[in-house]
Amino acid sequence: MSTKKLRIPGILAAVAIAGLVLTGCQSGNERIEDRSNTEAEADEQDTTEETTDTTEETTEPEESDEEEFQAPEEQSVFDITVGDCVTQPEEESSEYQTLEIVPCTQPHEYEVFYEFDVTDIDEFDKTAIENQIAEQCYGQPFEDFIGTAYDQSTLGVQYLMPTQGSWDENNDRLVSCMVYEADDTNETTQSLEGSRL
Repeated sequence: MSTKKLRIPGILAAVAIAGLVLTGCQSGNERIEDRSNTEAEADEQDTTEETTDTTEETTEPEESDEEEFQAPEEQSVFDITVGDCVTQPEEESSEYQTLEIVPCTQPHEYEVFYEFDVTDIDEFDKTAIENQIAEQCYGQPFEDFIGTAYDQSTLGVQYLMPTQGSWDENNDRLVSCMVYEADDTNETTQSLEGSRL
């Protein structure tokens, strides 16, 4: 029994892997005060005098507004949902069982912005499915999510659709619409929702 669910045609399978390096290094700068003058003065004081050392305060590292890096999480294509941000697969394929998701604040190529079930088709028909995709992924749902109509946008659209096997064996009818920045890397580090790009 096949567990393959989705085909990723066109751009997702054709985009060359550009050697993306994800980095999650965080630099926390600690303030270090110059205590040389106060330490010299303390040495001159009587050693029998009881003093309270106020110069040895510990300073906590400053909290960064940046999110801590999270490694990509492999997820079944059956479980990917609206709001998930997907990284470029390392190996190109026409069918996928799993994809890797990351927080949308980390480098990623695709963001799932809409899902729908294929309707009014009894038998698997790729052309009929793609006609529904043209209406949904490139239509009003895109404009609602981005804030700009697809034909006026600089963004690209990709989609995940059932395969013949998943259609027949798993009753799979789900299409996931994904948006991406159509540039050299297709990479972004934020959600594209409301971007009006």
